[in-house]
Amino acid sequence: MAQQLVDRRDLDFVIWEQMQSETLLKNDVFKEFNKKTCDMIITEARALAVKEMLPTLAEGDKQGVRYDKGNIKVPDCFHDVFKLILEGEWQTLGMPPEMGGQGAPGFVTAACSQYFLAANWALYSYASMGNGTALLIELYGTPEQKKKYIPNIISAKWGGTMLLTESQAGSDVGSLETTASRTTTARIPSPATRSSSPTASTTWRRTSSIRCWPASREIPRVPRESPSSSFPSTSSTRTDPWGTATISSAPAWKKNTASTAAPHAA
Repeated sequence: MAQQLVDRRDLDFVIWEQMQSETLLKNDVFKEFNKKTCDMIITEARALAVKEMLPTLAEGDKQGVRYDKGNIKVPDCFHDVFKLILEGEWQTLGMPPEMGGQGAPGFVTAACSQYFLAANWALYSYASMGNGTALLIELYGTPEQKKKYIPNIISAKWGGTMLLTESQAGSDVGSLETTASRTTTARIPSPATRSSSPTASTTWRRTSSIRCWPASREIPRVPRESPSSSFPSTSSTRTDPWGTATISSAPAWKKNTASTAAPHAA
């Protein structure tokens, strides 16, 4: 029985018939891509997901992540497949060429990601989760920050992460206990006092609840005492757990060296 991570027939229908994505390929931005190329990329992504990534899912769960003598170690089976992802430059598929990416259309990147995330979300995240951080730095960073961070992030040597300063709230925005106060240039979180801890996190004393208000209105303050808690205060970077940041000169789909294409219907 064929492995059904994603229904390819449904995927093709959405891309080419419902969304009529072929019209997007007429844009000069995507002059290196046509329907045949896009189909080939998605097929190669499926082959990598089914043949290489999916087998690591159950095995990775069994072994798990370990904390050993101050080091965090991922499952052993992740190592070789992670290298395959980097060798194929799958993590940069949709990143802009000016940032070192391949500039593939968004619908192609989304289709490939469906396969990868269905096969092993955790493994693929190690390679790709920093892309949003890199794009943020590209838009708002200084030239020095761009030079320092972007190449390391999109190569998956470093990775971006989102850290919650109020993890007790989760997705419940109404449970947040931090406000923002207006200054002449920006809004800063309240309270402003914070101190570094030995673990390089930051201690915040949260004193009031957050509310969403238009920028033209004054922000009401609702004092409410809350115990101080230690949380990292900003986004940070991580070192690649495997120390492998070397990227081949061309992605697997361009070199045509990836796994044999899987049956289209599967």
